[in-house]
Amino acid sequence: MDGVPVPNTNIASNIGPQFDPKDIDYMEVNRGSYGAEFGDRTYGVFNVVPRTGFGRNRQAELVLSAGSFYQTNDSFSFGSHTERFAYYVSVNGNRSDLGLQPPIPQVVHDAANGYGGFGSFIFNLDPSNQLRLVTALRKDYYQVPYDPNFNDPESTHFDSSGLRDSDRETDALINASWVHTVNSKLMLTVSPLFHRNTTDYESAPNDYPTATSDHHSSTYAGGQVSFWRELRPQRSASWFFWVSSERRSAVGHTL
Repeated sequence: MDGVPVPNTNIASNIGPQFDPKDIDYMEVNRGSYGAEFGDRTYGVFNVVPRTGFGRNRQAELVLSAGSFYQTNDSFSFGSHTERFAYYVSVNGNRSDLGLQPPIPQVVHDAANGYGGFGSFIFNLDPSNQLRLVTALRKDYYQVPYDPNFNDPESTHFDSSGLRDSDRETDALINASWVHTVNSKLMLTVSPLFHRNTTDYESAPNDYPTATSDHHSSTYAGGQVSFWRELRPQRSASWFFWVSSERRSAVGHTL
């Protein structure tokens, strides 16, 4: 996010997004042979550059939508700037009766909803120093669809007609940066961060033959220090130092 890593070893358990795509200005994709600063990634690297208030002057945007399955995805954002300070804030919400891909043509027990908020703040202390703050909060809920017909061949070995499983997810991110321009050829960036993600899969306690619960939570705190230097025209070098602390817990049971 804005050049700062967002660690999340809980990502394989997540269904919902970490933030609303409408808050993205543009996204950079790095695949294949990427630099050593991305050495802990095994597939691709995505750098999300969020919207800022420099693109608005006391302007607000309201987005409303509606569709089949009582679907809606709405957002409200506001942003502005002065010569030294820019801000962009938004809130969003969505819901639908068709959340996850159902196992049968009929849509049964498949509602989904979510809401969140986002904020981007930039303050120029002086021509050589800039402070940035990006924060995002998100909460999502999904019903898990099932086959209500116990006479289907797929239900011969396991009757899923009475299942009422659900998935709840939350995500919180705080990302701050101090950008210091030493001179025209050297720049220093210091970025502390905090990220917490939880995923709770729940089933009814009376489900038979199994009642499964799976709770995952991950908390990260750390920071990144990077140096950029221009060696000669059209040639530059970057050095990164990354430190993080992770706390992960998981609780699950099957009856």
